[in-house]
Amino acid sequence: MEMVFIKGFLVGLLLCAPFGPVGVLVFRRTVMEGRLAGSLSLLGGSLADAFYCALAGLGIHAVPVFLSHHRAAFQLLGGLILVVIGVHISLSQPIHKPVKAQPRGLLGSFTGIFFLVLANPMPMLLFAAIFTALGIRGWGDDSLTTSCLVAGVFMGSAAWAPLMASGMPLFRLDFGIKQFHYLNRLSGTILAVFGIAIAGMGTMS
Repeated sequence: MEMVFIKGFLVGLLLCAPFGPVGVLVFRRTVMEGRLAGSLSLLGGSLADAFYCALAGLGIHAVPVFLSHHRAAFQLLGGLILVVIGVHISLSQPIHKPVKAQPRGLLGSFTGIFFLVLANPMPMLLFAAIFTALGIRGWGDDSLTTSCLVAGVFMGSAAWAPLMASGMPLFRLDFGIKQFHYLNRLSGTILAVFGIAIAGMGTMS
């Protein structure tokens, strides 16, 4: 069981790294609202990764086949969501230097990234392939091994939260209004470009 957990941890650490649009949102939220908000955002994404890993264990063959047949629709939907988020961020105008998020805002940080990651269920195909490669038969036949893999994936993905939080002092966080304005424009544009690219791949599938 220990080896399965370690393999799951490595999968989460390497394949669920917060790069791409998730990384952009986490970085922006950390700068705007503090390390706790950024860390909770990342943990929301980690929970979504673990959820899809667990879901893959319910139907190692059936679920990936369904996703493969509807990949274009999922890519189009996920891309459009990113475009909307990117445009919203780009147009937002900070009227003062942002402060640390309140409890309700922290919950929003967590759930926002969670649902954003859920909008792209393609990682489930990867998790299903990992189940097959490791010879794990899923919840019905091997629930203990499956739970160790899912826990490992979550812990590996979540390990990025303290790593990113500890690395934030390398950046200047005492931004003024002008810097926050540029941050919104840059991060929103990057997200919109990601969304357009993903939606474009969906339309060409």
